[in-house]
Amino acid sequence: MFKNPWINKQLGQVSERLSVWLRRPIVWAPPRRVALETANFCNLRCPMCKLGRRELGRDPGTMDYDKYCRLIDELYPSVRRLSFPWYGEPFAHGDFGRFVTYAADKGMAIHILTNGTFLHDRDIDYLVDSRVRSIGVAIDGLTQATYEQYRVGGRLDDVTAGIRRLAALRRERGSRYPERIEMKFLVMSHNEHEVPDVEAFGRELGCDRVTLKTMHVDGTEEGNRLLPQDPKYRRYDADLNLRSGRDRAPGCPDLWRAAVVSWDGAMGACCMDGDCEYSPGNVFDEGFFGVWFGETMQAFRRRVLREKDRIPLCRNCVRG
Repeated sequence: MFKNPWINKQLGQVSERLSVWLRRPIVWAPPRRVALETANFCNLRCPMCKLGRRELGRDPGTMDYDKYCRLIDELYPSVRRLSFPWYGEPFAHGDFGRFVTYAADKGMAIHILTNGTFLHDRDIDYLVDSRVRSIGVAIDGLTQATYEQYRVGGRLDDVTAGIRRLAALRRERGSRYPERIEMKFLVMSHNEHEVPDVEAFGRELGCDRVTLKTMHVDGTEEGNRLLPQDPKYRRYDADLNLRSGRDRAPGCPDLWRAAVVSWDGAMGACCMDGDCEYSPGNVFDEGFFGVWFGETMQAFRRRVLREKDRIPLCRNCVRG
């Protein structure tokens, strides 16, 4: 493992390919990115989210700031890409700005995903004063009636006001940060008629990019009902198999490229391990790299390389 992230990326790619070829885990590099959960709760009730359905099988909590700082000190400079959140709404943490500022001051590249409901009335100065590379805001409807069908409990006017406020603050400060304000539109059956107008809507708010996203479903009647008709916006075929075939390909790139850490320090096996059922260890107790390179994580990688189709977590993978 090197301190230079470019060298680590090359080593990671080589070790990942060798692992798939030899069917045994070879890990020579840290992950390219780490997603952290500062708080595992959310103010919305999105129907396809474990948190939205209140089905996350872990206790709610917030990450300890001092432990977080020690984790960032361990990660940098070998890992320089940090994203919030894994689970939860990051701005629901009352002290989220301090977390962002500490990592940014160390030199980390910060990426944030949010439902945007807190941007209109919280202190957001740190978003333009720190090295925030991107902030993605979920807006899945261009009217309140459409928006609230999925973002249950949210107000579209609050979200759009927050984006306008952030874009204006960046302009007034003459700041380059966030480098990208992005509107993310999840295409579903009830909003796909709005797709032609999404780009103009986002640009008018001050977004630098507008992205159409495909959704995952859980096989329930409600989930299937949400899938759009246009196959261009579906990650599944007619039999609800991932069109990418990623769930059937040997290995899994995320086990070499990305890591996720819960508020209490438990590392998830991957981003799909929301309940930390397959957790290889606790980074606050064992150190991040002790867990990432440790035997428990290696054993899980080995299982994925050799018997992926027998692992429930992998069989339910929704990564397109």
